[in-house]
Amino acid sequence: MIDRELSLKTYERDPPPPEILPFEGASPLEMAGYEAVVSTNLGDFTIHFYPQDAPEHVRRFLRFSQLGLYDGTLFHRVVPGFVVQGGALFTRQEPLESKYADLVVPIEAEFNDRKHVRGIVSLARGDDPDSGVDSFFIVLDDQGSLDGKYTVFGEVVQGIDTVDGISQAPVIGEKPISDILIEQVNIRNIE
Repeated sequence: MIDRELSLKTYERDPPPPEILPFEGASPLEMAGYEAVVSTNLGDFTIHFYPQDAPEHVRRFLRFSQLGLYDGTLFHRVVPGFVVQGGALFTRQEPLESKYADLVVPIEAEFNDRKHVRGIVSLARGDDPDSGVDSFFIVLDDQGSLDGKYTVFGEVVQGIDTVDGISQAPVIGEKPISDILIEQVNIRNIE
């Protein structure tokens, strides 16, 4: 008679390789070959990037977009004639996965010579110049007082009418009454 004893064996496995983050190690020249199409519930707009002026800010925006972190966030601040601001991860409809917590840290400012003119995209921050994390703003009219104080990393090159529509949303204070949703940010290669 055959002994049909079941034995369990355990095997040691190598840990999985660490996740390679989007745009890790990408040069400014490589990042210049991409743009972002931001789809909102009020329409779409396209951002062209300036990685030669703010490489780490561009890398962060591309990375957060590629990982879907901006999807489901809001334009939470509207100041007509000044800026519309969105992308703050605290406004996400779905909570951020814990595996991304290490990415949500302040970034060092990369001030440059680009001017805060209509359509420019800059990173929002607190009083500390190195306190920007995730939220970005789009300039509605020329704002020279922001030059050299906030990091310009892109510009809206298509769909400025969508941005204008966002700027006309009814607000209480600076908060839109109705949600202005960033449905999805798609990164596309333009080369």
